Amino acid sequence: MTGKDTDLTKQMNLYKNKKIVLWGANDFCIEIITLFRQFNIDILACCDNNKVKWGTNVEGILIISPKELEELYIGNNDILVIIANESLSSINEVSKQLDNMGITGYIIAQNTWLNLQLIPLNILHELNTSTLTWYVSKQKLWAKREQCKWNLDMLEAIDNNPTNLVLLCLPPKTGDHTLNRTLSASKVNYVNICHSSKRFEIDLLTDPIIKVITAVRDPLSQHLSNTYERLNLHMCINKNNKWLGQFIAYINNSDKTPEEAIKQLKDTFYTTEFNSQAFFDLTVANNTLANNSLYKPNITTFLENFAEDILNITAYPFDKEKGYTIIKEGRLEIFVYQLEKLNDIIPELSEFATSRGEGQPFTELVNGNIGEEKSYAESYKRAKKEIIITQEYFDACFDAPYVHHFYSEADIEKFKARWRPHIKEDYKNPWL
Repeated sequence: MTGKDTDLTKQMNLYKNKKIVLWGANDFCIEIITLFRQFNIDILACCDNNKVKWGTNVEGILIISPKELEELYIGNNDILVIIANESLSSINEVSKQLDNMGITGYIIAQNTWLNLQLIPLNILHELNTSTLTWYVSKQKLWAKREQCKWNLDMLEAIDNNPTNLVLLCLPPKTGDHTLNRTLSASKVNYVNICHSSKRFEIDLLTDPIIKVITAVRDPLSQHLSNTYERLNLHMCINKNNKWLGQFIAYINNSDKTPEEAIKQLKDTFYTTEFNSQAFFDLTVANNTLANNSLYKPNITTFLENFAEDILNITAYPFDKEKGYTIIKEGRLEIFVYQLEKLNDIIPELSEFATSRGEGQPFTELVNGNIGEEKSYAESYKRAKKEIIITQEYFDACFDAPYVHHFYSEADIEKFKARWRPHIKEDYKNPWL
């Protein structure tokens, strides 16, 4: 495996330079052992509280007692303990046990997994078929690990202040980074459960009133912006580190073998200048293939999950003229806004977030994550002018029920007028 100058290699070296001890000789432990072996990372030992397991092994690695771990740790700063437990209660119990043992060099396995989700395409191409198949199979598992991390973030916020908590749960590219900065600057006690209502754990909350902020946006603008956000997060423009998530999705969804899909991806993207149109088309194709040949806007999927996990907000009236509505149902108070009118509703948003005396009222937003200020700004501006779309994709975006629920026909026609010139009648998405 090559790619010595990649960010991934640097991340891996953090583990390679440590003597790793996994706490918890369980199935998750085996998964981590398998993962680390893909990157030639050695594991010194596993540790477990179960006396029956002491002196045995898991995947050829010796299982030691907590006392033996404590003795190993004394005077040895190179030891890093990774807690391989999945439940929050177990993680908290082990963390306290390690603290009592004087072991401060430990991390939670869920956070470890987050660092290993992305592999540059040049490295992926060099993996053998069995490793590639294994890697693809772990995508859903990694999502589960991330879920646990967000639950931990929520618990931490609840520990800081068990009441007056504001939850941000917004689709990508609808203002969550701006609200993050704004609420933080105003000292509001909040948690950003970041784009997924699946991370919403209402049973953890004791507030009689649970405040949630969410949003909607023109579907085509949101999709294009989100595409470039992904590029910014997971690759460098004009370098051979491309965003793996879309590639994995294509490998999973297309009828090609992994080898065929990888070859097509390399032939398309391994160029001096990154092909933004091809990447945009790839995201459209992955969505279309995943939804049985019918493109579904990202916000549609978000709202379907929101309805399942929190509340079906499309079942409530929305003030299309003001651009926001506060829905009250049971313990829930949900502030829903149109991103396009966010700057016009700052007083109302401030009142909603700070009305219980938590935090300071704000009169302006602290903007964050603005595409025009990113390293890809020029490419993004060019894409907004030059991106090509199909009539089918255009119709699927603006026929989405949420668009008609949250926007007036005049608003929708403005959106359509902006994007209609990008339609090319004879254009065919090369990934479909």
